[in-house]
Amino acid sequence: MVSRKIKQKGSVLAISLVMLTAITLVSAMSMQRSTLQTRITANIQHKETVFASAMDEQEFWYRRFKTAGRNDPILTTAADSFVIDPLGVRVYAPAALADSGNIPNFLQVNNSVTYLSATPGENALAEGEEPNNRINNHMELRSVITMVNRTFTSDQRTGMTYPSLNTGQNSMY
Repeated sequence: MVSRKIKQKGSVLAISLVMLTAITLVSAMSMQRSTLQTRITANIQHKETVFASAMDEQEFWYRRFKTAGRNDPILTTAADSFVIDPLGVRVYAPAALADSGNIPNFLQVNNSVTYLSATPGENALAEGEEPNNRINNHMELRSVITMVNRTFTSDQRTGMTYPSLNTGQNSMY
C-alpha cells in the first residue's frame, strides 16, 4: 500500500463558519419575532385589563344606583349641579364618583354621573305620596380608566332612567 498525503486547504473550516453564521442569524431573527409577539400579547392584555376594569366600575355603580332610593345623595347632587346659560337653559355638570375599591393601583379611575334630562311620566296617585306627576330622570354614568404610564384608556358610558315625583313643577327651575 502506498500512502498518499492529501493536502487540506481549510475548506471545512470555512464551510462550518458560514453555516454557524447562518444559524446565528436565523436564531437572532426568531428571537426578535418572539420579542415582538410578546409585546403584542402584553399590549392586548393591558387593553383587556383596562376595558374589564371600566366595565366593572360601570356594573358597580349601576347596581348601586339600581338599589338606591329616589333621594340618594349622589343622584340628587347630579340633578342639582347645574348652571343656567344665557338662553335660560340648564347645563348640568358631572358629579364625581369614587372608585369601587376593586381597581388595581396601576390604573387611574374617573367615574361620574351626569343628569341629562327629565321627561314626563305617569300620574302619582300612590298612597302616602303627593298627587304630583312623575318624571323620568335620565342620567349618564361614565367610567374612564387609564393605565398609569401607558396610553391605554377605556371610556365606558351607560344611560340610566329612574322615576321620581315632579316636586319642582311649580318652581321657576
